[in-house]
Amino acid sequence: MKELRRIELKRLIRCLAIVLMLTLPLAAGSELAAGGAEFMPLRSTVENYWDVTGSPKLDASVVGTNEFNRGDKAILRVALSNIGTITAFEPDEKPEDEKEKKLADFEFTLEKAKTVAFPITGELHSLSEYITVQSGRQVMEALPSGQRSKDPMEFAIEVDNDAPEGQYPLALVVFYAYQENAGVGASDVDSLLGLQGFRQNAAFGVKIESINLTVAVKSKADFQAVDVDSHLNAGQEGGVIKVTYRNTGKESAKDALARISLFMPFSSADDQASLGTLEPGDEKTATFKLDVDEEAIAGNYSINTEVKYTDLKGNSIISETISFPVNVGPAKRSYLGMALLAVIL
Repeated sequence: MKELRRIELKRLIRCLAIVLMLTLPLAAGSELAAGGAEFMPLRSTVENYWDVTGSPKLDASVVGTNEFNRGDKAILRVALSNIGTITAFEPDEKPEDEKEKKLADFEFTLEKAKTVAFPITGELHSLSEYITVQSGRQVMEALPSGQRSKDPMEFAIEVDNDAPEGQYPLALVVFYAYQENAGVGASDVDSLLGLQGFRQNAAFGVKIESINLTVAVKSKADFQAVDVDSHLNAGQEGGVIKVTYRNTGKESAKDALARISLFMPFSSADDQASLGTLEPGDEKTATFKLDVDEEAIAGNYSINTEVKYTDLKGNSIISETISFPVNVGPAKRSYLGMALLAVIL
């Protein structure tokens, strides 16, 4: 399943590259560099005085917690950082006069924008069947090199109710444009007014990156009702049921309190019982007393129960609801009533 998801993700990245190159709007006086990192020649009306090596590179981190419980629906907040750098400035064409020197200086400034990513689109993908991403694409404005996004991207996720504890991989696919190269030109230079007929041109590239993230499903105490001892009859008052609970999780449950939820034909003023502390694998039995309606139909019933406990961090936790079976027999005959009927007859 995980390998299949990775193959689907690779296909998605290829498709996004094609879509981005076809749909990205061009800035005024610019050309789009197909293929991203490959150099595209500038227009013949400008000169290129510098060859610059470098580009944006994005990293991502989760803001706040990435730990969740089974069944959680939550917002995962992801901040982006641009860690791209310029590694080299190399002369491409030597300026020969005052005009070209000024143009070279101006282009040098323009080339520093090479590491800016803009605009950034992010898609979060789960590589596990236990984590579902419910949000679509998120868009962020330009992010210069050395900066971290002020507002994180927000993705709605859902953790499966049956997710085992552990780490689950996510892939954040980001795609964006960046300046691949810059060129400048001018018709003349004036000692007072500077460059005359100035023009500039830029070629742009596109990049797609896949950044690994993880979310964790917390370990917690889990419970099962492993044994039930009950003898109930219709019309019975104060009937006793004994339920044995086992901590099937990997965490201690302190000050555990078992509670039952009753519906017709059951009722009780004694619907909770203390279990104390249960270490993983421990079992303890709780006793409850309940009344059975006199009109109850004999047969099998199900009673819901949950355990409230304190975890290792001191948090009060309520377990997932589980159920256990009980059988209700027919109403017992009243021997006193039968004796009175015999006397009358």
